[in-house]
Amino acid sequence: MTAPTGRSSSTSTRGLRQVFVNILENAVKYTPPGTPIDVRAEATDGRVLVLIEDRGPGLPPGDEAAIFEKFTRGRHVGIGGVGLGLSIARGIAEAHGARVTATNREGGGARFVVDMPGLAGASGAVPDGMREATA
Repeated sequence: MTAPTGRSSSTSTRGLRQVFVNILENAVKYTPPGTPIDVRAEATDGRVLVLIEDRGPGLPPGDEAAIFEKFTRGRHVGIGGVGLGLSIARGIAEAHGARVTATNREGGGARFVVDMPGLAGASGAVPDGMREATA
């Protein structure tokens, strides 16, 4: 894996793993029990897109970017948290040359897209440090 200057590949992998943990924890929190959360990856134009789609209540229209601000939480009663997970995920992603965006998914729920630099010399391969995260 190519890492930003000054970072080792394993440091990059750990950081990116945390991005996915935070987004997936958020999806689990807002998705009804027993409801699937879809995760898929696409390699295109030297980048890797990872899409995480849940079937929860979705995002308040117009607040798609605001959910990444510190201490911002969804407007759903009874769901815990302090509103830092997605902010941390975005900060880590940006430090690794990646972007995280969120939109409402057609049919209900939220779609998170992590758009990150591709892997040097790999075509569709999963980085070694991320293999266990795909199981």
